[in-house]
Amino acid sequence: MAVDRLDAIVIGAGVEGLTAAIALARAGLGVIVVEKKLSPGLLGLGRGAVVSAETARALDLTAHGVRFAPPPPIVGIAADASVVLWPEEHAARAGIAGLSKRDAEAYGEFRNRIARAARSPDRMSSPVAWLTSTAPADENEASPFWLSSIAHVLDEAFDTDLLKGIWAQGAVIGAGVSPAAPMSASLFTRASLLSDIAPELSGRAVTGGRSRLIAALISQFLALGGELRVGAEAQEVIVDRDAAQGVQLVGGVMLRAPLVISSLDPRRSYLMLVGLRRLPQAVVRQMTGARSEAKPGLVRLTLGAAPPFTRLAPDVLAASPLIRINPRLDRLAHAHGAFRRRLLSDEISLDVTPRPLAAPSSAGGVRWELAASAPYLPAETTEGPWSAGRRDRLRELTLAALEAVAPGLTAMVEKIDVLNPPEPQTNMGPNGAAFLQANASSDPTVLPRPPGALVPQVLKNLIVLERNVFATDGAVGLTAARAVTGARSKGRLRA
Repeated sequence: MAVDRLDAIVIGAGVEGLTAAIALARAGLGVIVVEKKLSPGLLGLGRGAVVSAETARALDLTAHGVRFAPPPPIVGIAADASVVLWPEEHAARAGIAGLSKRDAEAYGEFRNRIARAARSPDRMSSPVAWLTSTAPADENEASPFWLSSIAHVLDEAFDTDLLKGIWAQGAVIGAGVSPAAPMSASLFTRASLLSDIAPELSGRAVTGGRSRLIAALISQFLALGGELRVGAEAQEVIVDRDAAQGVQLVGGVMLRAPLVISSLDPRRSYLMLVGLRRLPQAVVRQMTGARSEAKPGLVRLTLGAAPPFTRLAPDVLAASPLIRINPRLDRLAHAHGAFRRRLLSDEISLDVTPRPLAAPSSAGGVRWELAASAPYLPAETTEGPWSAGRRDRLRELTLAALEAVAPGLTAMVEKIDVLNPPEPQTNMGPNGAAFLQANASSDPTVLPRPPGALVPQVLKNLIVLERNVFATDGAVGLTAARAVTGARSKGRLRA
């Protein structure tokens, strides 16, 4: 075992869990990370990553191989149209002009309007603070973004459905919020700031995305003497006298430490608590309240050659674009309605990231990989975990959406894997199934809370990292570690 003494157990090797683990290890604590997936790098496959300058400095990311670059071009493709939004404004406007000259002319001023709102002196106590402020909106340029819906802001600014859908899809993916929800425009503006409009106010894009960031974090964590136990699944969080004492893994292995940090979904984390005399009110509110986000569905396809996107020029494909397929407001609204009913929509939209692979195909050409994310996914259903039939349906819908804009792609597929939702759980007990059934009617689409206290203190010696779509990657994990090390320096360890 790499850790001589065990001070903390971190459940989950995602960005937030690894960030917390590294910050604790840097402070001299003995840390172990348990991760059930056989390949932790798959946790971030096909997804972009944006980290704040503070997180990059605290973890010394550039010294450990993380590189930052301008965001990739964003491509919108539908059956009847396509557009490429390059990071450089002039090039983006040229692409938009092919759809609408009026929208191309409006694009520059719209970017400026977002940037001015972000720099509003009334909301500059911290970067993009106007997006997360709970104070009443005042009469400045930020107010329309803060109070409006994504759909209203985009309908007001542009005429082209494809253009509006590109930005709306980027905002709602992973959030589970309808583009028509009041105040949801804050998600859209945040996504715009993180992409290319004002990155200095928010964060920088990681070259290689979240998968590359996770690989670098794992490397640094191991170099600090931490232990990563891959293939180890947390079954229970052991509680004694209303304080977390450790974790029991599937298979019976027991790990004990005076601190447990879970980066799993909060509800799943709380369902693992064993030994509590009664649930704290904060936990009860979290478990019985509406869910605030949805994890995108993720399908990985391996192709025997370059994907045949007929509307995509070779230079665009070579730039590793983020491709949004069928990004329309009406389609997103339909999918959101299905998501609220815990159904998988038959009108699927996708975020697709293509990349060439080093291993050659059987024909001697270059293999390609497509990571496809679906914005709305009812990961919890009234039947419990996803069935094999639902997973097959997700594969079918993904292939159909891709085939519509890349004819012949289906015949090129060598392998297709559903990475999220994961394989059906076989160890869900009656309490978990009853919980899902009892909460089947709750609305999972509440706008995520602004990050006041990013680390909820619900139980002694237990920290549950609740990812917030307003925060950059690693921010929640770093905040949790600093709360712990700050308490430790005063001779106390608290959640």
